[in-house]
Amino acid sequence: LKQLATHTSGLPSFPKNLEKIVVEKVGKDSVMVDPYSHIDLNDIYEYLASTEENHRVGKFVYSNLGMGLLGHILESVTGKSYETLLIEKVLKPLEMNQTRIKLPPEIEPLLIQGYTDKGNPTPIWTFNALGAAGALSYNANDMLKFIQANLNEKTSISNSLSKMRQFQTDGLAKIGWMKPTFVESFFGNEDIIWHNGMVGGYASYISIDPKAKTGVIVLVNKAVGVTMLGVMLTRQVRTQSWSKDLEK
Repeated sequence: LKQLATHTSGLPSFPKNLEKIVVEKVGKDSVMVDPYSHIDLNDIYEYLASTEENHRVGKFVYSNLGMGLLGHILESVTGKSYETLLIEKVLKPLEMNQTRIKLPPEIEPLLIQGYTDKGNPTPIWTFNALGAAGALSYNANDMLKFIQANLNEKTSISNSLSKMRQFQTDGLAKIGWMKPTFVESFFGNEDIIWHNGMVGGYASYISIDPKAKTGVIVLVNKAVGVTMLGVMLTRQVRTQSWSKDLEK
């Protein structure tokens, strides 16, 4: 499980044979409209029986498949849905009431329209089997609560969040988080944990600097990369005069 959580399981991000299934169902031109909705558990099991595209176990290779599979394993072990587990273990303790996979009727109207990188409206992605890979919808207020919980160490789950920020085994990765790369280090963001994401019509970036006690969240309703913007904003926040007071 730890290898799945740290992207060192050897599983690829999205196997070619799963991509082939999507292409066969919707055609090459529509493969990115809602790709995960066309993949079910039988497809996943069939791939795992072959694992022909696997990388070396222990090597860091970011894997959407691995993270989605981890969510499915947690469902199988607990008998609860991935969303239920998230609500119980994270969202409810932090009062992140507008972060959900299946949006309640009172929240659904708040979801802003998403657009492709070319500016065309596109539907929200749905996940049939790999929801842990990116099925959550959320807003900036809830993500600020999550950042704060990683900084103040006073919530009921702060200890668990702290453990997730620690390097695992051989120091290749942290649980669910990306470690600073050359780009982050070049801009002086050596102490951050970060993650980015993109689904049809939306992109995001989050960074947390436990040492400087600062955090940044970037959310856009267009499928364009925002990681570099996030890196620059992280540097800007960290280098402000008031940020030094937060470290004391």
